[in-house]
Amino acid sequence: MNPFILEDESMLLDETPAPAENPEKHEPEKTPSTDIHQQLLVLEQGIRVLQTGQTALKKQLDSILRQGAEKRKNVEPPTASKKQKLSCPRCQGDHIDLHCRSIPPSEKIALAVSKGLCLNCNGSHQGHCRKPPACKKCQKAHMTSYHC
Repeated sequence: MNPFILEDESMLLDETPAPAENPEKHEPEKTPSTDIHQQLLVLEQGIRVLQTGQTALKKQLDSILRQGAEKRKNVEPPTASKKQKLSCPRCQGDHIDLHCRSIPPSEKIALAVSKGLCLNCNGSHQGHCRKPPACKKCQKAHMTSYHC
């Protein structure tokens, strides 16, 4: 029977399915209320299974969290390393040699070039510096400390 072509109009009026013609497998007719009742029982059983599984998972998670907390307690906190004081080789001050006032600018430029540093930002990068010109005296692309 094609599902789109209605061959027998009497099927529209018949609400109960025709009894099975196989006499060997004769099952008592199920009413819609017993079907619903059975489905509810199955659903309730499924919910119980999910709840017990959820309880077991929660216990496992609590156990894992407890173990993690115990491990964190046993780990010693990292010791704060003292920051090394910068020491200028010329004056032993708390700055790097490129910022020393007692070193003339020409020597600072030579130091920066020998270390491969950018004269505009004192960073080590390849190519053109992306920072705007840094000199406060002449607004050119070098740090003010390198100004001659």
